[in-house]
Order: sequence, then C-alpha cells, then structure tokens
Amino acid sequence: MKTIVSGKELLAVIESLGELEWMRFRNRYPEVQIKGEPKRIEDRSSYFPYTSFRFQNERADIINNLQQALACYQGTMEWILISQKREFGDGVNRCVLPKHVQDMKIKARELELHIDDYMARFEPEFSPKAFEDIVKLSTHVKSFFERLGFIFD
Repeated sequence: MKTIVSGKELLAVIESLGELEWMRFRNRYPEVQIKGEPKRIEDRSSYFPYTSFRFQNERADIINNLQQALACYQGTMEWILISQKREFGDGVNRCVLPKHVQDMKIKARELELHIDDYMARFEPEFSPKAFEDIVKLSTHVKSFFERLGFIFD
C-alpha cells in the first residue's frame, strides 16, 4: 500500500524542534466543502509544497542546523529556507520550499502570475515530484537533528 503524501511531513519534524507560534503548509489532498455540497477530497498536486512556520521562542542554533540540513540534502531537488521579519509584531516567519520555485518567482511576476499559477501552468510535472521529495527531505532533516543528539518523541 502506498503512503499518501500530505505535504505536512516536514512540518511534523519542525514542530518537534520547538513550540510553534504559527504554521502553514500546502496540503496535497485537502478536504474541502463548497456551500451546500458534501465534503470532498481535492487533489492539489499541481501546486508545489511548502512549509511555513514561526517559532514561539526561536533558537538560532535550530535555524542554523535546519539551514545546514537543507544545504546537505541530496534528493530530487534543492530546498531552501527563506525568512521574513514580521511586519507587525515580533518574530520571523520562515518558509521551506524548493529553490526552483523561488527562482521562478521573477518569471511569474513578468507574466503577472502568482507563482502557484505559474508553476501549475508551465511546469505541471514539478509539483508532484516535489511532494514526493518532501517526504525524503523530512526524513533527512529528522536524521540530521538526531545525529546532533536531538531526541524526537
């Protein structure tokens, strides 16, 4: 039986590294309900996975080690951690996503498309591969932290 890749695999690892104040991820098969219709599972495989989060009490060593784990990952694609200081309030919002997506944001803007729509339209085969790779990335990140002595529940 094949495991269903939800997109939450990396978030589950990151949640174990420290308490999160905020989180978001792209669910590959979310349950949706449109007014008056029964709930159904929607396939969003054409949209790339990402994992966004903000720690309640961020530790620089965790962020540095997460960046190192991403840098040494040898999977199907390269993944990066981007950071943005919150406009209002304290803390830094972080996002792990495929580097190729970040690189394509300029092309998407030139065509006046959101990056989600650009990737789905011009590179429809990319996102399903990224969903499969995020599972391997999650395993790698967990192993990386375990080698540093981090204990997961």
